[in-house]
Amino acid sequence: MLTALTGLSLAGNKLTGSLPDEFGTLQSLELLDLSLLQVDSFPSATLTNLRRLDMSFNNYDGTIPFDIGMLTSLQYLDLSYNNIAGNLPGEIGLLTNLEYLDLFSNDLTGALPDELKLATSLTLLTLASNILTGNLKDDTVSALRKLQRLDLGSNSMTGTLPASLGLLVDLEDLHLKNNAFTGIIPTALGQLTRLSTLDLQRNALTGTIPWYEFGTFSTELTYVDAGWNNLTGPIATQLGLMTNLYFLSLKSNDLSGFLPSQVGQLKSLQYLDLELNRIDGAVPSEIGELGDSLLELTLDWNLLSSTLPTQVGLLTSLRTLAARGYSLTGQIPVNIGRMTSLDMLLLGGNPLTGSIPSTIGLLTRLTHLSLNLTTLESTIPSELGSLTRLKVLYLNGTDLIGTMPQEVCDLELNTLAVDCREVSCDCNCDCYA
Repeated sequence: MLTALTGLSLAGNKLTGSLPDEFGTLQSLELLDLSLLQVDSFPSATLTNLRRLDMSFNNYDGTIPFDIGMLTSLQYLDLSYNNIAGNLPGEIGLLTNLEYLDLFSNDLTGALPDELKLATSLTLLTLASNILTGNLKDDTVSALRKLQRLDLGSNSMTGTLPASLGLLVDLEDLHLKNNAFTGIIPTALGQLTRLSTLDLQRNALTGTIPWYEFGTFSTELTYVDAGWNNLTGPIATQLGLMTNLYFLSLKSNDLSGFLPSQVGQLKSLQYLDLELNRIDGAVPSEIGELGDSLLELTLDWNLLSSTLPTQVGLLTSLRTLAARGYSLTGQIPVNIGRMTSLDMLLLGGNPLTGSIPSTIGLLTRLTHLSLNLTTLESTIPSELGSLTRLKVLYLNGTDLIGTMPQEVCDLELNTLAVDCREVSCDCNCDCYA
């Protein structure tokens, strides 16, 4: 008899329409997988032994029924990638055994229900990519002490980040990006010793980053994105204690002060993006100590000064070096030719002097080279013709003179920008006055 059935998977079939009423007779059912279908109804609330329900990637466009609270045995509920509308019902709090709740990419609206704090067994809560509003309440957060992953990203939530986030001692992943959260980053957040991923980008957060707490306690952090906020203050030396970081983005804030030399201690760092801040001083020579790991270094539109240190030539794994639009002076280091993994070299908008080093011709993986709006002089080296993958070359707004080398003309470029009054160009150049 099917009434004794404990598991049923119909995933990935071509079933459409509503579930038959007979589903409600499967009283022994513990696992039901209806993912990757076109089902537009919810299973009966009479399935009180159901522990796992997967309806992800469906065509369900209704609401979550209030009688979901009757499925008190549920431990796993995945309703992601549907078109579910309406509020998250308070009855979800009756699911005291629920450990996994995924509602990613739906059309949920309204605030988080107060009753959510009753679902104290939750280890994963994913409500990202909905239209949720309201605050992240302190008492809700403090009750969900078992959470390991909390994802509320890409909603319309407001208010401040509650200090009770620091009580989630098992938390490993926290995603709050693309909301409208305001206020400071709570210092208690920096005391989560298991935290690995912190994504706060694209909010309206202010104040300083709690570097001391992050560097002292949150040593497991591997991914930090706090870009596109209104954060201020310096990047503290405690950054160097976050030795497991592989990704750090603080772009588009109002950070100031120096980039500390302790950045050279981040031996696992692969991506560093600090563009659109007010960081000044020199690029620390210790950046060269990241030669085995760093893949992308973006420093565009800051207030950095001095010369580009010769130690950048040690970044032999680097694919992108972007340092446009501030006041780097001096010459481009000759040993830049050692950075043979570079795809993009963007140094435009700096008062760089001297000539273009012929060693750039050794960077045969380059697709984009921007040296425009500088005070580089002399002639264009024919060695640039060795850059057979190059598609974009900006040399306009400089003091370069002479003739465009035929070797460069022979490249299959999409853009070749140059001041044609100063540089004679007999190929398909984009001429600037």
